[in-house]
Order: sequence, then structure tokens, then C-alpha cells
Amino acid sequence: MMLNDVSFSRMVAALRAGAKSFLAICALPSFRTKEPARDRAVTVPQPDALFPRCHWPLLRQVGSDRALRGLLLVFFVIAAVSASNASEGLHNFVIHPQVRPVPEVRFVDDEGRARTLADFKGKIVLLNVWATWCPPCRMEMPALDNLQAALGGTDFEVIALSVDRGGVEPIRRFFGETGVKRLPIFVDLSGKALRDLGALGLPTTILLDREGREVGRLVGPAAWDSPEMARFLRERAELPQHGPDARPATADRE
Repeated sequence: MMLNDVSFSRMVAALRAGAKSFLAICALPSFRTKEPARDRAVTVPQPDALFPRCHWPLLRQVGSDRALRGLLLVFFVIAAVSASNASEGLHNFVIHPQVRPVPEVRFVDDEGRARTLADFKGKIVLLNVWATWCPPCRMEMPALDNLQAALGGTDFEVIALSVDRGGVEPIRRFFGETGVKRLPIFVDLSGKALRDLGALGLPTTILLDREGREVGRLVGPAAWDSPEMARFLRERAELPQHGPDARPATADRE
């Protein structure tokens, strides 16, 4: 049976939804291992950082259940495809013909203080909406951390906004495991950010101008610390250039 583009897209969306549901179950305390976190400096995420550690005991409990084992296979294939497409993220960055207003988004920091995107007006903001149960999100977080180290300051800020319902602790634990040190912890416990920002999948990354308006967005993972991405963001944000002359950014497209 041949699938047209629409049918294929719907099938992929359904598979992704299934993988997300699997990871939500996997995140339950009964599926977690008691193995303590190991100290390590990570630039490229290790397997136990990319995938939640709970998946091995879950595999043992799945046993010979073919349906669940099939779901596991789908999950790992989707994660692998997402990882392979990360290097092409720049080509998927959609820049809008005109800036768009962004609704008020409320969240808290690691100390429980109320924050909004308005707190960052005056800076170019790269807003990354993610979750610890999302493998592509986990994969790209160290790269976002490196990007913050390279460009972060008075003119540019990476905001990694988690939608984890478990609060700050899963994020703090994940950051510790992967060596993420430069990104502050922000979390939307209500999950309203996904709806308000029109984020149809995770990760979704939105580029905001100094007035807090949406310049463009990218759905899916990307190599955020690549030289090409750094040049692209510097040009869009009009940040000082460093190193080789930047190549022209990808053409605007809707």
C-alpha cells in the first residue's frame, strides 16, 4: 500500500504520540532503577542520558509481549531518526515574513519564583520548549548549553522551558547527569505553554526579538552549537561576529 504525504505524516505523528505515551509510563517511579548518577563531563550525550534509565527494567517486565516490544522498537527508531536529522536543523528553521505576537507565558525557576517571557525583554531569546521524557530534547540539551556559553550575555539568552509535570527535580537530575551548567532551570508545571505557543511537538524552539515577538521557529532537534547555527543566530540577532565571516542565512520561508 502506498502512502501519500498526508497519510505518512499522520502515521509518524501517531507513532510519536505512542512513543511519548510509552515514555510517560516509563517515567513512573515503579519503573526507575536505583542506580546512582555517575559523574562525567559530557559534550555528546551518552546513551543513558539520551534514553531514560528506566527502559531496561521495563524491558524485563515486558518479556515476550510482542505488542509492547513493538512499541519499544518504534520508540527507538523514532529517536534514532530524530538524532540523525539534528544536524540538518538549520534548514528546518522557519523565519516568518513578519514578526508575530507571543502570548504571555508563565513559568517558575528552580527556586519556585514566578517568571514570564517579559522578564527577558531587551534580549534576543531562543526559547526551547522541552521535557526530560523526550529523547530528542535530551539529545540537544548539551548543545543548547554550549550555545548559551558561546552567545549568552546581555544581548542573547537561551531559555530552556521544561513542561515536566514532575517539577524541578527531574530537570536538576538530568542537568547533573549530562553536565549542563549554563542553562537556568525553568519549568511550566501547567503545560499551558505548549498550547499557548502553538507547539505541536517537542522540542519546539522559538526565536524571539528584543520586544518578545516571534521571529521564527524550529520543530525538532538541531545542532545548536554548530558553527553554521551560531552564524545564523548572530545574523538574525545582529550580534557581534567572531571567527570566519558568516555565510548568508537560509532563505526566509513560511
